[in-house]
Amino acid sequence: MANPLSRRFLVLPVLGAVLVACAGGGVTTTPSGTSASATVGASSPAAASPAATTATTPATTEAAATPASTTAATDAATPAATTVDTSDLASLVPTEVGGITLAPESVDTDQFIEAYPAFSALLGVVGKTPADVSIVQAQGSNPQTSEIMTVQAFRVAGADAAAFMDAMLEFWKVENDVAAPITIGDKELIVLGSPATSPQYKTYYYGYGDVIFRLGYNGDNFDEQMAALASALP
Repeated sequence: MANPLSRRFLVLPVLGAVLVACAGGGVTTTPSGTSASATVGASSPAAASPAATTATTPATTEAAATPASTTAATDAATPAATTVDTSDLASLVPTEVGGITLAPESVDTDQFIEAYPAFSALLGVVGKTPADVSIVQAQGSNPQTSEIMTVQAFRVAGADAAAFMDAMLEFWKVENDVAAPITIGDKELIVLGSPATSPQYKTYYYGYGDVIFRLGYNGDNFDEQMAALASALP
């Protein structure tokens, strides 16, 4: 059966290949010449969908999602102040979470923007340029449990934290997505996805100064593993 999140994959060009990392839906590779539009169904902003029902699980508590702008969601999960030291981006990405080994790798910014030209518009919104951008991706899996975990860290040096989060949510939003604040473990995050979609097929965003972490997990231990992942972030 096809993965229901195949249209929401993230394309990150790494080491000459385009890694397609689902927010919890698996990892595949495509030739580096594959365009973002060919791999991702809808990467441009789309209107928010109708309100979702409040969802509560042992490790995560999601506020009721509404069709309000992403600014409302950001206000409820304000990132840390930009005074924190984020210059060593790779050091902020965990290397092991819940028995899953993660291997952080730098992503070429120029290749990423070539795959996602709309990212240049995002930078314009926050008053920055590609020279201010750093991207690190870490992926891991547990073949015995069929778990897959993805962490992507985007840094725009000196960007206003709230404006950066708003712009990122708009950038990654696809049709019917709604952004809502959510508590996972000891962190306040923002979840982005269709209200009708299972938690493991949504993406999760955590702001830390001028860095935004984009998280995904697919497996049977969603609550426990996502709580562990959130706790492993700075």
